[in-house]
Amino acid sequence: MSLLEKLKQFTLSPYYIGLAGLICFTCWFFDALIVGIAILAALFSICLIAFKDTSSALPPLILCTFAISRQLFVTDYMPIILGVAPVVLLSIALHFVLHRPKLKGGKFILGLLLASAAMFMGGIGFDWRAENILVVAGFCLLIVFVYVFFYSTAGEKLKEVALNSFVASVMVLLLQITAYYFRQEDVVQAVVNKSLNVGWGISNNIAFVLSMLLPVLFYKVITSRLPFFYLALACLDYFGIIFTMSRGNIIFGGLFMLFGMVFSFIISRQKGKYLIALAVSLAIIAALAIAFKDVLVAVYEWLLEIKLDARGRVDLIKEGFEAFKSRPVFGIGFFHMHAEIPHWFHNSLVQILTSTGIVGSLLFIPFFYQRYMVVARNFNLCSFMMACSILLSGLYALMECNFFFVYNLAFIMVEYIIIERERDTVDLLQEIKERLFKRKASAR
Repeated sequence: MSLLEKLKQFTLSPYYIGLAGLICFTCWFFDALIVGIAILAALFSICLIAFKDTSSALPPLILCTFAISRQLFVTDYMPIILGVAPVVLLSIALHFVLHRPKLKGGKFILGLLLASAAMFMGGIGFDWRAENILVVAGFCLLIVFVYVFFYSTAGEKLKEVALNSFVASVMVLLLQITAYYFRQEDVVQAVVNKSLNVGWGISNNIAFVLSMLLPVLFYKVITSRLPFFYLALACLDYFGIIFTMSRGNIIFGGLFMLFGMVFSFIISRQKGKYLIALAVSLAIIAALAIAFKDVLVAVYEWLLEIKLDARGRVDLIKEGFEAFKSRPVFGIGFFHMHAEIPHWFHNSLVQILTSTGIVGSLLFIPFFYQRYMVVARNFNLCSFMMACSILLSGLYALMECNFFFVYNLAFIMVEYIIIERERDTVDLLQEIKERLFKRKASAR
């Protein structure tokens, strides 16, 4: 086996993904973003230049956000972008020269292009400054590129590498939460005050990523040889969500946790091992609950006190509708009140309506239609779990504007590719029927 083949095998292995995760956490912990981004960009570029199969370029792409350790503004990002972008663009160009891939659009391409057009046209005649157009255009091009490029160039290992990268993301996030609270003098007060901020995101950002990756962990529970590990990690994932104090994700993630445990038991072919894994995982959670009982009691009392009150969000939604009335055709754009970041109305559907108007909202319809219809046409275990991940992100998007966050859409683009290309699992409905009917027949 040649050195290049050995390198390729390593970059497709969990060890390489673990290394990328370790780099992200280490650079986050020591506030060494430039070093971290430089290393991740180098890994990304080497994989593109060396291999025709671009699957191994996914881990740096998926994990890079989590290397950011403090809030950065445009002036902080520009030197990093100007330093890294030429290297990345050159590696992409060399990939096309050396490996001559043929780009092709998947089943989601029409919806993506229409949604991109809606965002690009948002605010015509109102918020139409050149810098805003460039930011939105760059955002749209990045997301479309991630989808088309990896759909066209990634090999059979894409699913395995992507899912393992998502698992690594969960582990990095849990370590970041732990490190943050370890630094606090009063953990209970820090939790109750929702002070959690790891730099790349605040508590709500962390919570929805942990929530949308829960289905990935349960897919691993069902299909992996290590159900103990993944079920325990899923429980820790939800425990981490509780520590974010994000109401929506505590609710949506909690409902999926209950569903995932029951569903995994029905689908699992090794029910004895699954029950043992569940018992061990619940024992771990019980031990953690006892150790952090003060925190859990504080969270419970806080939830009872607020009773899901969302007056702040309701006021923002009202503000969004008033803004829509002023510019109903093309909307008000994304930057009408802030110079550096969009003004969020804390509801992605209201954000789309307000920022892109009636025209843009109509253009978004095919995007959302395709999002779930592709799953309906290819309904197997993996596509179902990926759809659950997208759905959890979408549910929280009714309370936040995470729909427009770059890392969220990048995750979803990768999940789209997995859904479209997944063919190695049996029909899920047939699988469930067989399991249930066999059980009834044996009972008779």
